[in-house]
Amino acid sequence: MKKGSVGTMHRKLLLGSALTVLLAPFSASVQAQVTDGDHSGLIRLAAFSLSSPLADKKKPLTWKEVNSGAFQKILLITGVGQVQIGTLYATSGAKDFNEFALAFVVSRNLRLDPQLVLRALWDQSLKDILQDFSFPEDQVNRALRIAKDQLDYANKEWQAGRPIQ
Repeated sequence: MKKGSVGTMHRKLLLGSALTVLLAPFSASVQAQVTDGDHSGLIRLAAFSLSSPLADKKKPLTWKEVNSGAFQKILLITGVGQVQIGTLYATSGAKDFNEFALAFVVSRNLRLDPQLVLRALWDQSLKDILQDFSFPEDQVNRALRIAKDQLDYANKEWQAGRPIQ
């Protein structure tokens, strides 16, 4: 091995590592094997698009939201960490955490890809998105009510100190 090749290899390794860290927010990929019942799912964050509307109008996650039963339910469903859920929230079209949690749970209950629903929130309301997936209005209303009840129950259980299921 040449004497200079080790230094060059070391610099390339450092440059590659630095680029991975710097570019990670722009090409986020979150994967989780979900074993809920007899099916498994894969959650992948889409690459952050600079052409999509900016998320700076969105309220950032607060400690209260991260320490809520709704957040814990999403962690349980996806099997990924808090940072990945935060990234999913930041890149979604949800205006606040309540809309994000409701969209995530209702899409999951209806066996839709949560990422598609969350990204569509940039342009449409959650109810319109679900109707665009050819669900009748009464089923959409029922699904939204069930998801809201699930999140309310998760919040109540978490506040009481019981684990989320």
